[in-house]
Amino acid sequence: MNPNEKERAGGACPCGKAAPQALEAFARGKKCIEKAEYDAAIQEFTKAIELDPDYAEAYLQRGFLYRMAKNKEVLAANDFAITIKLTTKAINLDPTNTKAYIDRSDAYTMQFEYDLSMKDLKEAIRLDSTKVSQVK
Repeated sequence: MNPNEKERAGGACPCGKAAPQALEAFARGKKCIEKAEYDAAIQEFTKAIELDPDYAEAYLQRGFLYRMAKNKEVLAANDFAITIKLTTKAINLDPTNTKAYIDRSDAYTMQFEYDLSMKDLKEAIRLDSTKVSQVK
């Protein structure tokens, strides 16, 4: 991962409301990312979602990993459609999550869905232009 991707994957957990066991699975997933154990990280984020189906950040992190896997060919089961589905779920749970719009925009771009990508970027800018300006 490049430095921006590491920062994005390793960022602080905005977890305040998630169930305690979901928080633990989320934290294990973050540790797996640090060790470049992406399959294990996806499993941990999946556990977090199973334990708390309303845990938006877990959907977002899982979607981020699928997007990165597609870019880096890390996983066999990579698919931008999965990223779009997961980030859409994160947006439905937390419509103010700028990162979710940015990640989904990137996935749309990789699928040549430029109109949808631009729509998400515009929403991300509306929500928080400082985060969008950091995107490379």
